[in-house]
Amino acid sequence: MKKLMFSLMPKLSLLLLLLILASSPIRASVVLLDQHQEIYVEPFFSTLTTPLEVQNFEQLMARSYLPWQSDRDPRRAGRRAGFSQEAQWYRLTLEAPQTQSLQVLRWQAIVDHALLRRLDAYLVQDGEELQSWSWQVKERDQQFSFSGRPTFDFSLQPGERYDLYVRIESNFSLFMPMTIGSSTDVAKYLLNKLTFLNIFYGVMLGLLIYSLVIAINIRSKATFFYSFYLALILGYNLQINGFIRGWTAPIADSFDRMLVYLCSLGVFVAALFFCRSFLNIQHRSGFFYWLYHLLVLLMLLTAAAAIAGENALFILGMQFISPLFFVYALTAGAISIRQGNRYAILFEVGWLAMAMGTTIHQLLLSGLLPTNFVTQEAMRLGAMVEAFMLSWALALRFKSIEQDSKRIEERYRGQLETANLQLTEALRIENKNNQLKDDFIRVVGHELRTPVNTLVQSFDLLVSPHQDYQTHDFERDSSMALSRLYHHVENLVLASELDSGRAFCAHHWFDLNEFLQAVQLPFKDVLGSQQQRLDLQLPDKGVELFTDSSKLERIVHNLLDNALKFSGEHQVRLEMNLSPAQVNFVVLDTGPGMSELQIRRAHEFMSQSDQSMLRKNEGLGIGLSVCFGLVKLMSGQIHIQSEPTRGTKVQVSLPIQSRERVMDFRPVYNEAEDSIKILVVEDNILNAKLLLSIIRTLKVEVALAANGQQALDMVAEEHYSLVLMDIQMPIMDGFTAAKKIRELGSMQATVPIIAVSANNASSDQRQAIQSGMNDFLSKPISPSILKQKLRRYLPQIPPEANNAEDADPA
Repeated sequence: MKKLMFSLMPKLSLLLLLLILASSPIRASVVLLDQHQEIYVEPFFSTLTTPLEVQNFEQLMARSYLPWQSDRDPRRAGRRAGFSQEAQWYRLTLEAPQTQSLQVLRWQAIVDHALLRRLDAYLVQDGEELQSWSWQVKERDQQFSFSGRPTFDFSLQPGERYDLYVRIESNFSLFMPMTIGSSTDVAKYLLNKLTFLNIFYGVMLGLLIYSLVIAINIRSKATFFYSFYLALILGYNLQINGFIRGWTAPIADSFDRMLVYLCSLGVFVAALFFCRSFLNIQHRSGFFYWLYHLLVLLMLLTAAAAIAGENALFILGMQFISPLFFVYALTAGAISIRQGNRYAILFEVGWLAMAMGTTIHQLLLSGLLPTNFVTQEAMRLGAMVEAFMLSWALALRFKSIEQDSKRIEERYRGQLETANLQLTEALRIENKNNQLKDDFIRVVGHELRTPVNTLVQSFDLLVSPHQDYQTHDFERDSSMALSRLYHHVENLVLASELDSGRAFCAHHWFDLNEFLQAVQLPFKDVLGSQQQRLDLQLPDKGVELFTDSSKLERIVHNLLDNALKFSGEHQVRLEMNLSPAQVNFVVLDTGPGMSELQIRRAHEFMSQSDQSMLRKNEGLGIGLSVCFGLVKLMSGQIHIQSEPTRGTKVQVSLPIQSRERVMDFRPVYNEAEDSIKILVVEDNILNAKLLLSIIRTLKVEVALAANGQQALDMVAEEHYSLVLMDIQMPIMDGFTAAKKIRELGSMQATVPIIAVSANNASSDQRQAIQSGMNDFLSKPISPSILKQKLRRYLPQIPPEANNAEDADPA
């Protein structure tokens, strides 16, 4: 059905265009048989155009040389403009047949034209004027009367032949639909006319209100254009049927015409934009593009003609616009139906009805169709059908939009409910996280203040003359407090780096035995004060590993710290198994063990199960989470096996290369060379003083530089065995100084440089290696660790310098 309609629409449109422009001859005489005969006589007129000065029948007869045109002429009156610039004369021959009663036949004529300015009628027989009538628009008796539809009565003798002459001055195009019949028939005709017009106006007004309600609700351009279209059709019909003239005071002829122009042209403008919006037509190229722009151009030219007062050009322009628009609308509807637009079916039916009504009206004006009630009202009938169809289409569209809105509303309501649930859950999690943060900050504050408090009280007791507090007590307490404080700070820094993704590994070779001895140092005093034992299963021979020793040290330290902290007086064991490409170690304890929930929470940032004021064990609660993060960073695996009351076993596997201990390339000094000389680069005088004191215990020579520039100058002038380089300094920082030292060349370029800084972030360690430094020491510095680092790069340090002080952690 859609394909058939699509194929027929262009052909029907072309046929309508040809019919509108077509004309054919008709007969030109009227025979009045009886008074009950209602005859539309407009097609039987002959026409003549005269100047306005020819105002009566005598003046017309004086110009008998003027040619009359029959209705066979395609240039008939209905196609020309009047507008009171010329007088138009109509001539009609009436024949009254012979009757037996020889009774005089009385007739009444009505001219159904509401925009006439003046009408004069003359009944003539054999060239002699028998009766005359005169009527003007401005002579009004009632405000709401149809003063533009004059009537007059006349009598005919049976068997006689008469001529009826009608003179018209028009305010619009010359179309003279005259009906002749008895007074009863004429009154009935007028009543039917008024009844139909009232029905038409009521229907159009109701549809206009309905469309405006839809337009206000859905705010669609198509609906607004359709409302304007209905309003203009209503205004046009009110004007041409004399309602607006009857409701207002006498107005000028120009305004009378301009109102008709505005409404008639506005109808096509609103309809054009309605079609485009309703069908969502895109004029990109091709037939539609050119037809649309041709219509717009014709409308602009027609509007210009109306403004300039060129009435004939306006009517000519409208005669072209009307068929072209219907071709555009019907073709657009057919294409839209083919594309699956179900509303376009009603759209197509509506415009087809309007096109048929307009075609019938044009054929009536052209004389092709007889003048009767149906042909006279065909355009209004088509307009009503079209308005019903288009309103129905808009109603379906509105219903579809409403259904779509409900579906969208339901979908978004569901999404909103889901979002609310997610928001509630997020709020709950946020509150939980805030509570965890508050608890964590409280724990951090407690854990950091505790060792600081120990240090403060130890110093106070040491300097107090009335307290029995010995030096060895101070050394033990302060060492334990510093070790605990350093452990907390390192875990906090590493947790922050792991959480932000800034952590990385700086691989290097290091001795495993030295590494494990350094790991045990922080636990020496703890093990000495409790009934605990830490067993280490070490490799039989010296082994070196290639990885980030600081990260590995933090993993082992945290696991041992947790095991010792939770095992009470039980045994803790560290076992290590090496292969060429992997290191496996296990930390075993015989403590209370862990539940499955505690093992799962070990991955969290703060996993201490008891955050109350009565918790049994100290700590920040992030040791295991740091271990998990570091193992993942080093591409390893960690697994926890534990049962309550039966201890815990932590297995760690890391992809680390190992080898037997070899001597790294280091500067070798002959006995004939100068003694070992170390350069300390430190801007803080207190830190410099402590470093110098520790290094002097090794019986080596030491020098001090206050900034990087001074260190660069000293290395350039004198040879040093090793440089301890602070990072953050004035004038020149440690990174820049190390780069410039490497650029000096010769032996200065190979001097070992160890970074010393309180900035222990992974990014700082990486930058130190990239700038040419060999190793990294973070503050606070343990004397034993510092001496191990120095002996690693300076094996020439005399053995006798390795005294008992090396074992004391700071």
